[in-house]
Amino acid sequence: DCPKHGSALCASCDKGFSLDLALFGSGSKNWTGGCWETKCEEGHSKKDGECVEHDCLCVFGVASMGKDCPAPDTVKCASCVDGHHLDGGICKVNVCQCANGVGAVGGSCPKHDHDKCTRCDVGHRLDGSFCKVKTCTCENGVGAQGANCLQHGMAQCASCDAGFSFQPTSSSSLSGICVPNECECVNGEGAKGKACPKSGSLNCSSCDVGYHLRPDGGCLPNVCECKNGADAVAAAETTDLKRTED
Repeated sequence: DCPKHGSALCASCDKGFSLDLALFGSGSKNWTGGCWETKCEEGHSKKDGECVEHDCLCVFGVASMGKDCPAPDTVKCASCVDGHHLDGGICKVNVCQCANGVGAVGGSCPKHDHDKCTRCDVGHRLDGSFCKVKTCTCENGVGAQGANCLQHGMAQCASCDAGFSFQPTSSSSLSGICVPNECECVNGEGAKGKACPKSGSLNCSSCDVGYHLRPDGGCLPNVCECKNGADAVAAAETTDLKRTED
């Protein structure tokens, strides 16, 4: 097998080397060749003289392998477990955005940097993935909002329309409704609602029999004129006069 003493011709190679033979001259026994270091394919490298596929490291995901792994034992992920996302080959925890509240994190955040709230700031409520301002209702006024609205959708007024006054519905001064103003009236019917500028004030809407409404809202006794006699005053006094004449 060795055509000439001292010529370069290998019969076999050590581990990690490959035999490279070439013919020269004429004749089937005219060979030359040597052992050359074996070259590994892309995504492989030498380990103990053999070509081994690259296997990367990854926390919270699946490690890259072969051509996708630049070198053995380097950190590079191919994919991540739920609640994580790839960032430069590393699996990082998902963190969601949330206006007026606290954003979801990890498995509760389906996609990193998207909008999803887990709880809301004071004065806000969770509506799906968002925190929205609490809004109360109010008949004859303006409903409370935000921190002043104890529970979204409940009847709770922040201010009242003209002719209405705030009436607390609980020990909390924040909770209340708008009720019509009620005025007082002597010898008549007190004004209500818009006709009453302030509850408890003197303002009549109509007067009893024998009284008439004056411009300032009071009720005065009727006074009739009489030539050659006494003027009649109010209904009751007129009746007394008739009885005296009789």
